[in-house]
Amino acid sequence: MSGTDVGTIAIALEAVECSNRCRHCEVSYGPRRRHLSRDEIRSWADGIRREAELLGVQVEIGLNNSEMLDHPRWRELLSDFGREKLGRALATNGRRIAREPQLIEELKKRGVEWLQLTLGGGSAETHDGFARRPGALDDIVTTAKIAHAAGVHVDWNYIAYRPLSEIARMSDLAKSISGPFAAGQFDHKGGIDQSISLVKPQGEGARMEHLRPTRADLAELPEWASKERFGTWCGAGCETEGEVVKALCETERRFGCLELGQGGCWLVACRNGDVYPQCHERQPAYLLGNLNADGLGSILEHFSGANPPPALAVRRRGLPDLAADYGDPNGDRLHSGCSLCRTLVSRALARESV
Repeated sequence: MSGTDVGTIAIALEAVECSNRCRHCEVSYGPRRRHLSRDEIRSWADGIRREAELLGVQVEIGLNNSEMLDHPRWRELLSDFGREKLGRALATNGRRIAREPQLIEELKKRGVEWLQLTLGGGSAETHDGFARRPGALDDIVTTAKIAHAAGVHVDWNYIAYRPLSEIARMSDLAKSISGPFAAGQFDHKGGIDQSISLVKPQGEGARMEHLRPTRADLAELPEWASKERFGTWCGAGCETEGEVVKALCETERRFGCLELGQGGCWLVACRNGDVYPQCHERQPAYLLGNLNADGLGSILEHFSGANPPPALAVRRRGLPDLAADYGDPNGDRLHSGCSLCRTLVSRALARESV
């Protein structure tokens, strides 16, 4: 397939640094850096657009999954990307809103109806240690109260790691703030809006694999936290590796972005010009090329052509084949579709490179 046959491509620029350095984060790599300036970001984006136009491809350029509000000129950046409005939901660590309470009214005018606030612990000691920023929990608590006072819903998300009993403490904290505001369209069986996420084993999250919970750990969860409360990604969520491997190998069930037709051409451009598929590691096995040295055309050919980087070639074999070769049918650790995908690809790369 020619690199110009990929349709619309989405390129996320690594330009804004989140004020948190969360232990599970899949997009924080290396030491903390300054934000790129508005002029730097515009220059970078304009260069990509010009090259895309010469190639005859449509390109959508945005920012990588980070804390947009941390950038001092986030409003201008939105305008530069043609996005005066925000989506209905905004995930935030609360730092900016806690310091500028009046910002919540502007966010409402920009279309925000609810905030997603993520907890890594139920106390300042545990959450701030998880976020690796003193005051991180205070910012979330303050932001939740500001949101409720302004009529903005709060969606609480808890990061799952051993011991899972910490989720009960996260939930108690969230209920102490959001309990009076649970009624309405977001009410979940009489309780506040709360969900649980399993860590993806990439980026910083790869360092937490020893804390990945097992089926037995589910006994530590409070009554409300059924398996349905765990986030489902690309068709699977809160299932043991053995369960999903069996489903892939013995049934017609399918999950995964490629298998469900949700792959698309989503790329991340690093500050040095290196480009990777959006959801994969920043290491040579995933590298598509460098914008400065190779150009966008070569990168798109590498992405969609017959000679992709090793990790992408492995992923194209499909999760059923990877599960048959590298899945553990007796594995008791809990996975979502995304986390199992990354686990199987990593195993294949490690074993086939020997």
